[in-house]
Amino acid sequence: MTVTTEAMSGAEMVELCRRHTLFEWSAQSAVDPIPVARSKGIYFWTPEGKRFIDFNSQLMCVNIGHGDERVIRAIKEQAENLATRHVEADIVERALRFDALGHIGLA
Repeated sequence: MTVTTEAMSGAEMVELCRRHTLFEWSAQSAVDPIPVARSKGIYFWTPEGKRFIDFNSQLMCVNIGHGDERVIRAIKEQAENLATRHVEADIVERALRFDALGHIGLA
């Protein structure tokens, strides 16, 4: 496998997307994906520089915009904790707190 650091063109992105993606909500041959090179706020851009308003993101997630600094900061903080904190420990801790309120009867 050859790895390159050069930016792909929109046509290259679309060709790879059609070859390797299963589109759940559409007939496969009818899909015409839009290549995305970057995004910020409510906008995204193709590799060729065409700007779009992202009306689609609200269908699958909270639409706070792309690249929101609060979200980026929260992801960084969580990533810093992942190396030293075991996920199951957090789940057990929350279950015990919930149980202390008398909701699930673990004891």
